[in-house]
Amino acid sequence: MEIPGHETMVVEHVTFDYNGTLAVDGYLVAGLKERLVALAELVEVHILTADTFGLVREQCGDLPVT
Repeated sequence: MEIPGHETMVVEHVTFDYNGTLAVDGYLVAGLKERLVALAELVEVHILTADTFGLVREQCGDLPVT
């Protein structure tokens, strides 16, 4: 990644919060699974959550994320 005035950065890991960022009321935002799969082909994708609604494993279990 190139940011003017800074050294070139190489992004290897991306971390997201689940509820309120990737999901609403415990459910992934529509169309997001496909985007996470595509992103995971480029970098390691990590999802952090308190799993307030208990749905993260159901919603993300088949995704290439940790």
